[in-house]
Amino acid sequence: GFNGNGHKITGLSINRPGKDSMGLFGQISDATIENVYIADGSVIGEDSCGSIIGYSYHSSITNCCNESVNVKGRSYAGGIIGSVYSTTITKCRNSANVESSDDKAGGITGWTKDISKLSICKNSGSITSQKNHVGGITGYNNGTLENCFNEGNITAYSYAGGIAGSNNVSGKIDRCISIGNISVTNLGENNYGGICGYTDGTANVTNNIITD
Repeated sequence: GFNGNGHKITGLSINRPGKDSMGLFGQISDATIENVYIADGSVIGEDSCGSIIGYSYHSSITNCCNESVNVKGRSYAGGIIGSVYSTTITKCRNSANVESSDDKAGGITGWTKDISKLSICKNSGSITSQKNHVGGITGYNNGTLENCFNEGNITAYSYAGGIAGSNNVSGKIDRCISIGNISVTNLGENNYGGICGYTDGTANVTNNIITD
């Protein structure tokens, strides 16, 4: 595991367009990452890019913060982690901007895959994509999001939500709040919302609050 002990990391610079899994840690598996604070810099890559971790498998991430490391990728771009699978993320916050040129961008994760859980996370950065699946907490959710808060602005072509851009059949969103502005350029399909841009009919979305 790695414990940053709250020390401030400054000047993170990763500029590798065309390369996957970019971040302070590229890929982790069966790991514990906690108390990492990144103050400034930028991360540019292809798929699965985040300020702290590119891709996480079966790991635990706690009390990590991205203050102003802007993240830019093609797909699966996240303010903290690009893509997560079977990972728990607790008390993490992002205030930097995240941008994907294709799809799946989120304030904490770009893609939250099965058996993953995000709790007590906060985003205040602007999250944008030229295409689909953009959310204040995650772009595309197959896991559980609970007690999360978004105040960042969300912009996409379609499937834009204050918490998740899209919420798949196995996704659960509970007790989350969003006060960010949501905008899409494709207005014809009603595919944007204060909590989710799209949710599967059998997915679980409960006890959430939106304000403007």
